[in-house]
Amino acid sequence: MTKSLRLFLGSVASILALAALTAEAAAPIQGSIQFIGGATLNGNLGSASSYLSYSGSTGSGNPQVQTDSGTFSTVPAGTSVAFTPFTFSPSPASVPSLWSFSLGGVNYSFDVSSFTLNSQNSGFLDLEGTGMLHAGGFADTPAIFSITDTGAGGPNVTFGASFTAVPEPSVLALGTLAVLLGLRLRRNLAV
Repeated sequence: MTKSLRLFLGSVASILALAALTAEAAAPIQGSIQFIGGATLNGNLGSASSYLSYSGSTGSGNPQVQTDSGTFSTVPAGTSVAFTPFTFSPSPASVPSLWSFSLGGVNYSFDVSSFTLNSQNSGFLDLEGTGMLHAGGFADTPAIFSITDTGAGGPNVTFGASFTAVPEPSVLALGTLAVLLGLRLRRNLAV
């Protein structure tokens, strides 16, 4: 058996094994979820560096789910969500469990892995970044997020946040990769 043929067969076997493992794993989270409420910062909107607390849109309770889709589509608008205070400037390495809630025995949460302060002035604050969504019964799924705050200076501001799942490549993508690899190796064997 030639070295190229062994390489090809080994590659195909590896891809099939990976596809089998992926097929058995829990499905990734899909869709997005948005929250609305209020936040108290450690200064006015243009110079703040930390979130000290959060509230519902009426000024009491926690921020609430505003809209959702995909995996989150069964979460009713108005569901209360606990947010964790954090410092955004200077940027921390991570923010474990930025938000969390439980509904019908399913726990949902989000861990920030990186973020950027896009804009900050006396009337607007915009953070965005990446992290990991968690939902009971689903595979942990990478996500992108945005947090925006508006208000007349602060420290109490209107708070909004949006989180969108970015699922990993599918088994179909792995199968396509296997076919392309096979065609490339076949062409090399024919030369």
